[in-house]
Amino acid sequence: MSYESQEQLRHDWINLQRIVKYLEGTVLNGDLLSHNVDRHAAWLNANKTQTTLKHAQTLFGKVRETQPSSSYNEVQTSLDRMLKITQDAKDELYIPPPRPKSLLASKGLPRPALPTASVNLEPDQDIPEAELLPSEDLMPPMARSREDPTSVYSPSPSQTVEPLHTKSELCLKVGSIPERPGFLTTSLETQEELAEQLAQMGHQLKLNALHLANSLAKEKGMIEGASEKLENNLGNMTKERVKLRDHSSKSGWTTWMWLGLQGLLMVVHSHGSQFWVCMPPIRLVLFDALFTLIRPRKPIAAQYAHVFSSHLGVVTRAAVEKSFPKALKDLKDSKPAYQGGKDAWWADVVRKTAIGAGADPIAVERSLPEILATLMETFRSKRGYSLYADVIMCLHALKSNGIHVGLVSNTDSRVRDVLKDLDVEKYFDVIILSEEEGTEKPSPLIWQRACERIKAPIGNIIAPSKEVLHIGDELHADYRGALSAGLDAVLLRRGGKEIPPITDPLATSLPLDLVDVRMMFNLQMVLNYVRQRSL
Repeated sequence: MSYESQEQLRHDWINLQRIVKYLEGTVLNGDLLSHNVDRHAAWLNANKTQTTLKHAQTLFGKVRETQPSSSYNEVQTSLDRMLKITQDAKDELYIPPPRPKSLLASKGLPRPALPTASVNLEPDQDIPEAELLPSEDLMPPMARSREDPTSVYSPSPSQTVEPLHTKSELCLKVGSIPERPGFLTTSLETQEELAEQLAQMGHQLKLNALHLANSLAKEKGMIEGASEKLENNLGNMTKERVKLRDHSSKSGWTTWMWLGLQGLLMVVHSHGSQFWVCMPPIRLVLFDALFTLIRPRKPIAAQYAHVFSSHLGVVTRAAVEKSFPKALKDLKDSKPAYQGGKDAWWADVVRKTAIGAGADPIAVERSLPEILATLMETFRSKRGYSLYADVIMCLHALKSNGIHVGLVSNTDSRVRDVLKDLDVEKYFDVIILSEEEGTEKPSPLIWQRACERIKAPIGNIIAPSKEVLHIGDELHADYRGALSAGLDAVLLRRGGKEIPPITDPLATSLPLDLVDVRMMFNLQMVLNYVRQRSL
C-alpha cells in the first residue's frame, strides 16, 4: 500500500470514529422525536441524520475492504441500529402533503327554463274557429303545388288573399300561438350559459399558463444561480485539495525523517552509546477542567431551563441553548477573569440568559437571587458535574511514575469544591484558577505561576519548557496558548453533545487549521505519549 493510501486510510478511520460518536449522541439520546421541535423540522433533521449514516456506512465499507479487522463488528452493529432508529423516526414524523385546491372556479349546470303556455284556455276548451286560419293560408305557395310542380298558384275569383308581410302579423292572426317553442328557448339559454362558462375557463387557463411561465422563469434563474455557485465552490474545493495534498506530501517527508532519526537513536542506545534527545522527558502535566476532566451531569441548557421554569414560567431548553452561549461570551469579553467577583459575574450571565430566552425582565429581577443561589449550589458539587471514565486511571498512573500533576482552568473557585467532592483533589500538586489569579489562558503568566508553585526538590525547579505538558479542549486558549508560553501541548477532543465534532461529519480530511495540531481523543492516548517521551 502506498504512503498516500495509508494516510487516507488513517484519516478515514479517524473521521469514521468521530462520525459514529457524533451520531450516537444524536440518535441514541432520543432527540429525533423531541416534542419541542416542529414535526416537519424534526423530519428534516431525521432525514439529514440518515444521510450522514449512509455516508458513514460508505466510509466504513472502504476502511473494512482496505484493512479487514474483527474490531469493526461493533461499528457495523452501531450503524445498523442507528439506521433503524432513524428510519422509524422518519416514518413516525412523516406528514403527507396536502392536496392543492383547484384553480378553476366551479360553476353548476344551467337550470332549464320551464315552458310557458301562451294560450290561455280553460280545461276541455278548444280554440275558437274564428281565431284559426285556414290550413291553406298557413302553407307557402310552393307547398300547394306539390302534386303538380309545373302548375302556378292562382287564387279563385271568389278568394281574396291578403299577403303576410311580417311574422308579427301572422302571430296577430293566429292569436295566442307562441312565437318560439319552449324547448328551443331553453336550449338557446343553455348554450349561451355554456359559452360564458367556456369563456371564463379559457380566461382562467390563460392566467394559469402565464403564472406557470413566470414560475418556471424564476426557477430557471434560481437553478442557474445555484449552478454558478456550485461551480465556484468546486473550484475553491479543488484549490484547497491541492494545497492540502502539497502540505500532506511535505509533512510526509518530515514524518519519515523523524522515524528514521528515532530508529537511529534506538540503534545507538542499544549499543550503549550516549546520545542527545531533542525532546526531554515530561515532568509536569497540567490539565484543563471542564470537558477535559469533568463534564456536566446533564446538559447545561437543560439544567438552566428547569430552574427558570420553576420561577419564571415555561422556558424551553432550545431557547436557553441559544441565549446562554451569547451571554457567556459577552461576560468573558467585557469582564475577563471574573472581574467584580464570581457572584456578580454569574448573576449577569443568568440575567442575560433568562431574558434572551424570552422570560419577563421584571420577573427575572424579582426571582434572580433564588435562581442564582440554586444554580451556584448545583454547580459546586458532584450534583452538577461528573468525571470522565479515564480520569482516575490517568491521574493515578502519572503520580505512580513520579510525574507532577496540576490544573490550570479559566473558571472560579467552585472547581475546588467539585474536585474535592469527586475525590480527585488529592492527585493535584497545584491548582491555578483564573478568578483567583486575575488572569486567564492564553496568557503565559498563568502557566508560569503553575510551574513556580510546584513543590519540587531544591535545585530541581520546573520552568515553563517542553518538560511541561498542558492538555485541554480549546484550540486557542489551551493548545496554542500553551505552545506560545513555551510548553508542550495536546488538544483533547472527546466529542459528544457538549462539544461539536472537530470538523464536518461529511468531511473526508482534517481542516487546514488542525493539520499541524497534536490531537488526542482520550487520556489513554495522553499516557502513551508521556511514556514515549520518557524512554
